[in-house]
Amino acid sequence: MSKVRHEIPLKRRRNKETDYSKRLALLKSEKHRLVLRKSNKYVSAQLVKYSRNGDETIVAAFSKELNGFGFKGNKNIPSCYLTGYLLGKRAIAKGVNEAIVDIGIQTPHHKSRLFAIVKGLLDSGMAIPVDVIVLPTEDMYSGKTIENYAKALDKEKLEKRFSEYLKQGLDPKNIVNVFNASKKKIDESKV
Repeated sequence: MSKVRHEIPLKRRRNKETDYSKRLALLKSEKHRLVLRKSNKYVSAQLVKYSRNGDETIVAAFSKELNGFGFKGNKNIPSCYLTGYLLGKRAIAKGVNEAIVDIGIQTPHHKSRLFAIVKGLLDSGMAIPVDVIVLPTEDMYSGKTIENYAKALDKEKLEKRFSEYLKQGLDPKNIVNVFNASKKKIDESKV
């Protein structure tokens, strides 16, 4: 009589947290990985290098840090762009000029927040292999679409739709100017 052996998949695969075949392909490239993650309030971007003892984070940027540069939004497309731009400036200062995108098990959507981070990295001077079709337009990442929409609303709808922005002290009708000022502060800072 033969015994049937059942092999239980690894825990992170069972919980749908890690796609090991995709991870192996990324590791075989031997390039730094741009790890992009989003939570309910913030986004984070890290440049990670593989080592046998565990992955090593070279440099990181979080959307929460943008408050120090005058930008109050935490997870919209302009804040994602600025987070990527900040990470790119820090990476170049550390001597890292190229990376590959690792979004984990998240579903990629064209012109989304995750690709806004990638656009910020590209504009900072890093080389990342990505198709330009997936990147958000300048109107999207600069906040012009948000500003135009906010200007089209009456006061009551504006306060309802942009309550979180207004609580944080970010005027949606002036988001482009705040975005440009924050980007300039990132350029001037010694990240």
